Amino acid sequence: MEERLRAFLQHLDALEQADGTENCFAQEFRNLKKSALTGKGTELSTEAGRLKENAKKNRYKDILPYDQTRVPLTLLTEEGYSDYINANFIRGADGLPTYIATQGPLGTTIIDLWRMIWEFRVTIVIMACREVEMGKRKCERYWATDQEPCDLWSFHHH
Repeated sequence: MEERLRAFLQHLDALEQADGTENCFAQEFRNLKKSALTGKGTELSTEAGRLKENAKKNRYKDILPYDQTRVPLTLLTEEGYSDYINANFIRGADGLPTYIATQGPLGTTIIDLWRMIWEFRVTIVIMACREVEMGKRKCERYWATDQEPCDLWSFHHH
């Protein structure tokens, strides 16, 4: 673990030293995004997310899960539900898959989100966006409020 931390800190130092006027993290993100779109510069692929039947489950066409670390769903609710969700496992400090990163669900993928939470026994969910940002919907409400219960049955039959 200590070696990984040292390698990460060296990578950060290299990014900061190479940074002229641009934010080094923003540039790193752009490079990763470009690699994901073109498939060049990485051994990771995004074929499952590109499949026609899965494309409608992606909030953004250019942010797809890597095939090598994607979260496959096996708990199927009924015929017609696939194993696809736009989500990836993320290694923890010990190198084991410890976390899951996923997009804010669409109205049509809330059931998939809850299938994933149930199947992988997720105990903590952290939402890193608002429902609406700058006038654009970034996440459907997948939780209940005191005023309005969350009815998964109605999501399931839309």
